[in-house]
Amino acid sequence: MPAYAQLSALGCYGLRANTPAAYAEANRVLARVVTDRLAASAVVPPRSQVGPESMVGDATTLGERCSVKKSVVGAHCTLGKGVKLVNCVVMDNVVLEDDVKLEGCVICAGAKVQEKCVLKDAVVGAKAVVPRDSTFFYFFY
Repeated sequence: MPAYAQLSALGCYGLRANTPAAYAEANRVLARVVTDRLAASAVVPPRSQVGPESMVGDATTLGERCSVKKSVVGAHCTLGKGVKLVNCVVMDNVVLEDDVKLEGCVICAGAKVQEKCVLKDAVVGAKAVVPRDSTFFYFFY
């Protein structure tokens, strides 16, 4: 199901997203049009990359060699060393430990993904903890 966005005469957006995939797409659409992609209080080391269609929220810290592509990362998040995000939505107060690889995922507020996990097209619920070395594809956790 597609996501729908409409720009009003006042410059505001209205979005409809009734599936996890549509929600992720709506976030990517907004990331393309927002000018402040990187919050002033975000910490991004020189060896980490944030792509042009990505956003990083307030007080979020990225570890060394992180890669954020076509993704939205909320406020007060911590991304460990070597984290890779592609087409993901990471909500506020999320912890992604070292060497986590996520593709097409929605990680809800307060969740923790422990080190060396690989998730593809997964939804992790609020305050859930994904155990280290887990590999999930097309999964709701």
